[in-house]
Amino acid sequence: VCGETLVAQEEIPANGHNYEAEVTAPDCTNGGYTTYTCSVCGDNYVADEVEALGHKWLEATTEAPKTCEVCGANEGEKLPEPTPEPDTTPDAEPEVESSVEKNHEECEASEWEKFIMAIINFFKSLLGLPEECVCGEELN
Repeated sequence: VCGETLVAQEEIPANGHNYEAEVTAPDCTNGGYTTYTCSVCGDNYVADEVEALGHKWLEATTEAPKTCEVCGANEGEKLPEPTPEPDTTPDAEPEVESSVEKNHEECEASEWEKFIMAIINFFKSLLGLPEECVCGEELN
């Protein structure tokens, strides 16, 4: 009627949010959560919150105080070195290596042959007979 021309406007739908998740894992002392941030407009929110895990303590030793096996945190002090108790056992007599063993090491024989000869020499020593090596030599 008035001669003005109207152009029809088309409604364009909004793009909507495009959220990306960034997970922050819980540790011994801090809770974990997920932060969702929109890559289009920057809007963000936090969800999926979980409590801190707490420490997993290893007992104190003489080398280190109580220590968390997860994060390495320390608490308290290391244990004192124990006071050694005096040795009240009588001194053990040193083992005397027999000449049979020395000669067995020098001779070329299998371990089985050396073992059998050791048994034979044991009985010879009980009977007062001279011992001999696997190679046939008499031992002093």
